[in-house]
Amino acid sequence: MDAAVVEKVPMSIYLLAIFAGFLAAVGDGFLNMWTKAMPETVVFLGMSKSVFLGGGLVFWNSSLVIFIMMLQRGFLAQSVVLFIVSNCVFALIMSQVWFGEKLTPLQWIAIFMAIGAVVVMEVGGAK
Repeated sequence: MDAAVVEKVPMSIYLLAIFAGFLAAVGDGFLNMWTKAMPETVVFLGMSKSVFLGGGLVFWNSSLVIFIMMLQRGFLAQSVVLFIVSNCVFALIMSQVWFGEKLTPLQWIAIFMAIGAVVVMEVGGAK
């Protein structure tokens, strides 16, 4: 099998990655609420605990359908990295805004390094 030459990522892959990452992050939020909700008989934020599990699974499966579309249009490494980084960015925003979680300065540095790694990967693929 001949090795494919990895080229610059088409704009459609970025758009799909952003959409898939957003859906996955919403799914992450639902699953986070499901794991922290009280027993099934208690209503949490006006919804039963099973709604959070179901919502998480629906959003995550939807994001995986979009990820498959990314794989059809791009290379595996690019698709995986862009999907994961997009999911992480949206999950980070959600953790800060919605859940009020705090990160240490070292954790912020690690996040910016990860985003920088994606930029370097993209610039390295430019012709």
